[in-house]
Amino acid sequence: MNLLFGSDQIWRYNEFPKFTGLDPVYWGDYPKNSNVKKIAYAVSMGKMDVGQFDSNEVSGFLANFSSISVREKPLMDYVQPLVNNNIEHVLDPVFLLTKRDWDSLAEKGGFKKAFKKKYLLIYNLNSSEEVYRLATKIAKEKNLVICEFSGMAKPFNFGSRIKDKFGPREFINAFLNAEFVIASSFHGVAFSILFEKNFFSMGIKNNADRVKSLLSSLDISNRYIETGSQLPITQINYRKVNSKLDVLKKKSKVFINKSILE
Repeated sequence: MNLLFGSDQIWRYNEFPKFTGLDPVYWGDYPKNSNVKKIAYAVSMGKMDVGQFDSNEVSGFLANFSSISVREKPLMDYVQPLVNNNIEHVLDPVFLLTKRDWDSLAEKGGFKKAFKKKYLLIYNLNSSEEVYRLATKIAKEKNLVICEFSGMAKPFNFGSRIKDKFGPREFINAFLNAEFVIASSFHGVAFSILFEKNFFSMGIKNNADRVKSLLSSLDISNRYIETGSQLPITQINYRKVNSKLDVLKKKSKVFINKSILE
């Protein structure tokens, strides 16, 4: 039996009230059955603060896996010296589906109906004030209304631009129909790229490595900015981006197939 472990932040260092440290479940310590082949796909640690980790503990956990791939280049650089096998750098699973695949899952017409005008989408998980300032500036310049996805419920806030009641289909639809996106999350960036949107990412602070690694692999590092004064002049060339994505997608699928069949 093959068991795949992945992907987003499953190897993070947890700091919960009743649990601190690495979760052995996500590091392959279970099940103990030796007949189970464990494969790590596109694993992420989240914030890369290697000073928190015990290298001997991490090395022991890594031995649970027959093959390992990670999502971020800094994580690959950290764990490679701790194992004998090669660590592969692959894409987040969201990229293994095509734009057409995701389009077919979207809630049709939802945000077009809710927003009569063209809109700028804010996906601001970190509540960055810099994100709000930049969004307001760009929306004004491009004559867009603002739609914001938030995890914070706001009772009785009728007519607000904030949407805090939505499901997966509405989420996909919001990115699909947006004219512009500003995101402070990895997957906000990922869906912007999948749907070939103009976007900026900012306000991620200590968790920026995840986004920077993805953007660097696609040669669009300038889409991550620290402040609104750093806006690049050039537009995103999605022909080049998609060409690089195709290569990385093929590599990612080869890793999965090879890991399962070997």
